[in-house]
Amino acid sequence: MNAQIPSMKTDPVGHARDPQEMVTESLEFLSQVTRYNRWMADTLDPHVGQRVLEFGCGTGNMLSHFLDRERVAGIDLDPALIRYCEESFAGEENCEFHCADIFRDEVELSVQPDTVISLNVIEHIEDDRGALRWLVERLPVGGRLVILVPSHPTIYGELDRAAGHFRRYTKRELVSKVADSGCRVTHTRFFNAIGFFGWGLNSRLLKRRDIPSKQALFYDRFVVPLQARAERLIRPLFGQSLIVVGEKA
Repeated sequence: MNAQIPSMKTDPVGHARDPQEMVTESLEFLSQVTRYNRWMADTLDPHVGQRVLEFGCGTGNMLSHFLDRERVAGIDLDPALIRYCEESFAGEENCEFHCADIFRDEVELSVQPDTVISLNVIEHIEDDRGALRWLVERLPVGGRLVILVPSHPTIYGELDRAAGHFRRYTKRELVSKVADSGCRVTHTRFFNAIGFFGWGLNSRLLKRRDIPSKQALFYDRFVVPLQARAERLIRPLFGQSLIVVGEKA
């Protein structure tokens, strides 16, 4: 579960789905998993400064939790998502959004961010090292890079392939890549231990290409509140996701 629009799927007879239809369906779904998004935002909050840039902002559901910051900016490759964000945040004077391919386009931000966040995005990019370097270049010395990615290659399966994931990360791999991008790693933690089992079951064993919506909504309503409290008290030794925070050296 993440804030990005999933890869193009097919209908029951194998025809490609209309991308705009998928955007609409994804927006409707993401608006319902509010507890999961709040939990993720609360977990990241201590590492997020006053001038925030999100790479791969999607529908803006994560940035909506940081509107109390001085400046909030989002970048995404999909123009439909950027239009949606611009309309949704039209009344917020501290927000800006950019549609850009970071490997081809120039991005001019109104202010330099002190924090760059990217959640469930770089696993979709083949040249993830190049993407991380670009993100770190946006930061001043001492600025923070906050990355959340799918973890544990052992549960890579059909859900990952359908979503366009090049990889799931080990802790060692992501820490190494963040360090190579020019950051001193200051914090690591696994996130969503129960999700590890759910993803493994659906993706590896049942070979599903979509997370059942009823299953996800049940998890969001009944499991997340309890799990969020538990993971605040005890850091899990594994999880569906991995968080790494670095400071630009």
